Amino acid sequence: MLTVACSNDDQPNQQLSEEAKRYYQQGDIQQARKSVAKLANEQTATAALYFQLAEQLVQLNDVTEAVNYYQKAVSLDNHHIQARLKLANILLQAGKLELATQLANEAFAQAPGDIEVLILQGKLLAAQNNTDAAFSKAETALQKKPNDANALMLLAGLMLKTGKTEQAISLLSSGITQNPDYPALRQLLASIYLQQQRFEQAKTVLTELIGIQPKALEPRKELAAALLAAHQVAEAEAVLRQAVTDLPDSEPAKLLLIEFLAAKQNA
Repeated sequence: MLTVACSNDDQPNQQLSEEAKRYYQQGDIQQARKSVAKLANEQTATAALYFQLAEQLVQLNDVTEAVNYYQKAVSLDNHHIQARLKLANILLQAGKLELATQLANEAFAQAPGDIEVLILQGKLLAAQNNTDAAFSKAETALQKKPNDANALMLLAGLMLKTGKTEQAISLLSSGITQNPDYPALRQLLASIYLQQQRFEQAKTVLTELIGIQPKALEPRKELAAALLAAHQVAEAEAVLRQAVTDLPDSEPAKLLLIEFLAAKQNA
C-alpha cells in the first residue's frame, strides 16, 4: 500500500496514496504513476522517501517505475546500500548483468562484509557461469552468518548446477530446520523431489509449505500435480477442492478445479 509516514495534518497525502493504489488495482498505470509522482513532489525529496516509494511500487508489481525511484534514492544518497542492492537485483532478473555487476561492486566497495552484497555478487557470478567464484561468495556469506536462508538458497542452487543434487537436498533440509518459516527453501526442495519423481517426499514438503503459506495457490497446485503423478487422483481432487474452500475469492483456484473435473470426466 502506498503510504508515507505522516502526521494527522497530512491527510491529502494519505488520500493520494489510496488514489494511487486504486488506479493500480484498476489497471490504470499512467494515472497511478502520476499520483505517485505528485506524492513525491509534495514531500521533501530524500533518499529514504524515494526508497520507500520504490518498495511500495514493487509490491504493486510496477517494477519499471520502481527502478526510477531506486535510482533517485541512489542519486541522492550514494551510500544507500539497500537501494543499490534492490536495483541490482531487478537488473539481474532482467538480464542486465553488466549494470547489475557495477552496482554490486559499488555496494561491495562500501560494505565488503555485508551478507546481502556477497549473495548478490554470488548470484551475478553464477549467472555469468563463474561457478567457482560464486561458490566462494556463498560460502563466505555463510561463514559470516551461518544458516542465512538466502545464502543457503544460492549455495543449493550452485550444487544443483554442478550435479551435487543429494548435497543440495541435505543442505536445504538442514536449512529448513533452521529457517522453518522461509518458504523458498521448501519450494526449491519440493521442485527437486518432483524432478526426481520422489512424490512422497514432495508431498510432505508441499503440505508443510501450504501450512506456512495458507493463502498461496501455487503450492496447492504443485501438490495436486504431485498426487496426480503418483496416481492418487482422489487425493489430488481433495487438495483442489480444499483450495477453493480456503481461497473463496481465488478465481484461478476455481478454474483449476473445473479443469481437473473436466479432464477427469473425459479420461
